[in-house]
Parts: sequence; structure tokens; C-alpha cells
Amino acid sequence: MTGLLWMFSFIMHIVLLFIVYKLFQQLQVLKQSNNQEMKDLLDTFLKEMKEENQQLQRQVNEIQSQSDTSTVSGGMKEEPTDHPLSSEPPVEEKYDDFSPSIQGQVYQLYDQGLSIEDIAKRLDRGKTEVELMIKFKKSLP
Repeated sequence: MTGLLWMFSFIMHIVLLFIVYKLFQQLQVLKQSNNQEMKDLLDTFLKEMKEENQQLQRQVNEIQSQSDTSTVSGGMKEEPTDHPLSSEPPVEEKYDDFSPSIQGQVYQLYDQGLSIEDIAKRLDRGKTEVELMIKFKKSLP
């Protein structure tokens, strides 16, 4: 009888070790797929940023070329100057201005149930950028 129990225990140990090994393999596959997904997401984000930077550079160059041509053709423009004899010094008004960070706004809107596309449109950000922020939030403990 004890021999039968020993045999049963041995078989159960082998089965459990096999199950643990299979679960470990599945965990490794999940980690690799998450790493690949994150890498792909960062690559697309980087491409979008490069495209936006190129577009911005083109716009800046156009504005500079337009201002160069207007300065050459229109001559010098007069700039307003402060009157040197003014008796009162200028007073700067300071206001407390609080605006949550972009990440905070993204998290808040996502927690309210908005989709990634809606958040991107509302905050005037790229869809991939918003998706990346949300994925980073989910990956944090």
C-alpha cells in the first residue's frame, strides 16, 4: 500500500513539475510579446515625432523666408518704444496658473472612459503618444 502511495506521489510530482515548466514558458512568451509590442509602439511614436518635427521645421523655414522677403521689400519697421520720462515703473501682474501635466490630463480622461482617439483629439496630441502614456501607466505597479 505504501508503495502505491509513493508511486502516486512520484507521478504527481512529475506532473506538477511539467505544469510549472509549461507555465514558465508561457510567461516568457508573454514577456517577449510585451517587450516587442512596447518596442513597436516606441518606434511608431518616434516616427510620428520625426514627421511632426520635419513639418514644424518646414513651417519655420517658410515663416523665416516670408519675413526675410517682407523686410527686404518693405524696409525697416518701427518698433514701439517705452517713453523714457514715464514716472511710474511698469508693474508686472502675477497670476497663479495651475494646469495639470499632459500625462495627468491623459490619465484623468482615460479614467473617465474616453477612448484613446478622443483623448488625442481633445488634447491635440498624437494617438500613439496617448497610447504610450496609458501603456506606461498600466505597466507601473
